[in-house]
Amino acid sequence: MYLQTDANLNTLSEYRHKKLLRAEDGERGGTNTCHGANAPDLIIRVPVGTLVKNPDTDELIVDLDKKGLRYRMCAGGRGGYGNANFCSSTRQAPAFAELGDWAITKEIRLELKLVADVGIIGIPSAGKSTLISKITNVSPKIGDYPFTTLVPNLGVLDHK
Repeated sequence: MYLQTDANLNTLSEYRHKKLLRAEDGERGGTNTCHGANAPDLIIRVPVGTLVKNPDTDELIVDLDKKGLRYRMCAGGRGGYGNANFCSSTRQAPAFAELGDWAITKEIRLELKLVADVGIIGIPSAGKSTLISKITNVSPKIGDYPFTTLVPNLGVLDHK
């Protein structure tokens, strides 16, 4: 599985509801000592500026900050040896084969270093946070305070 940056993407909203991404299995070996085919690589396209972190320790694994950058996240498993590998002069038709290795699995968290396209500026208590909460998925702390924006509230709005 590879993570590859794509300059045409600007959000990670495609992966918001996809919790498990899995590559295809390779093909099984055929008759007449044929070897099985490898599966194609799973390439996950992410926007430039994506941070890949360990969800348990919050440790940064990689910063995908350049266009066209490709990072190998996980390796697939090695296929096993078929019964043709165990043939000998005394055992001409073995009835067993070796299992392959398991693929590597990882749990990661994707974060995007987001640069805002739109900024809302106004007088205190004008409804800026309420507007942001109604049109995006952000739930800022709204109250009757002189200055409620202690931390900037960022939201992503999917239009059409």
